[in-house]
Amino acid sequence: MQTSVLISDSQFLTREGLYNLLTKEHNLTVHIVEHPTSLDHYITKYNPDVLIIDYLGIKLSSKGAELTQYLTTTFDTSVLVISDDQDVQKIRQGLNSGVKGFLTKSCEPEEIRQAVQTVAKGKRFFCNKVLELLTNFENKADIDVTPANLSAREFEILKLIAKGNTTLRIADKLNISIHTVNSHRKNILKKLKIKSPTQLVAYAHEAGLLKPGN
Repeated sequence: MQTSVLISDSQFLTREGLYNLLTKEHNLTVHIVEHPTSLDHYITKYNPDVLIIDYLGIKLSSKGAELTQYLTTTFDTSVLVISDDQDVQKIRQGLNSGVKGFLTKSCEPEEIRQAVQTVAKGKRFFCNKVLELLTNFENKADIDVTPANLSAREFEILKLIAKGNTTLRIADKLNISIHTVNSHRKNILKKLKIKSPTQLVAYAHEAGLLKPGN
């Protein structure tokens, strides 16, 4: 099954480098757009499974909204940000608005390929540098990574949430109701004293839940 990818990056070398890298993958169909003002047209035209952008935090004057929030709430596509901007506040803002993955432009090719394949499935992916930034920002000293106070089911749901699964997808995977998932989610956040998505990601990283195979 082919995965459609749309690349929008202001830097020519980055744009072409990503295109040349990803077109070598037999299961990817890749397209390019140069500027975010054209994104509406090209997203509608290509209906990408993954949108790669570097415009974290930039506002669309015509939309009056932060770009990543506009994209994730308007289109059915997984947004992957690849940027040299390591402002943690912007990363947190993007995460809160529904961005699925974050990479820096210094990532290795294999990490980029893995990120695209992961977010195409609706799951989250963060390179090691971004995970380090998020974890340090959330203050590791305040995050107890011992899952002893969670039930086996709660721990299972925590892993699925941390990897970006929606409530509906978790319910389908575990063959339980959406109400039950929401109830477990509420208990998890309360027990771990977690209030934000970035804290949950930091917890999952420290607990090793985001490592391949988990």
